[in-house]
Amino acid sequence: MGTVSSLLSSAEQTEFVFIPCADPETGQNIIIELATHTLPGEGYSPGDIQILSPIKKPGVLCGCRELNAELRKRLNRPEHRAVVGDRVIQTKNDRDRRTRDRCANR
Repeated sequence: MGTVSSLLSSAEQTEFVFIPCADPETGQNIIIELATHTLPGEGYSPGDIQILSPIKKPGVLCGCRELNAELRKRLNRPEHRAVVGDRVIQTKNDRDRRTRDRCANR
């Protein structure tokens, strides 16, 4: 495996980069470093960066909750709430709030 910078500038550049790692702590550190330093240093704005994690369970270092908490700390964002400009993926319908799993105005 090369450096993250070499992965970003490779001839086979794609929409995403898969970086294997030995353990969850290493994975979390790589993700945080990419989002807060490496990618912005390569010219990507925060709006260009999206991190996906399939794990919502508390206590998992590379899960949504832990990654969000750590990223919010490092980026000086408010804890536990979405702010204007945040990307949100809705995973449940809520009839009382009139939310559905599709775009509004459709």
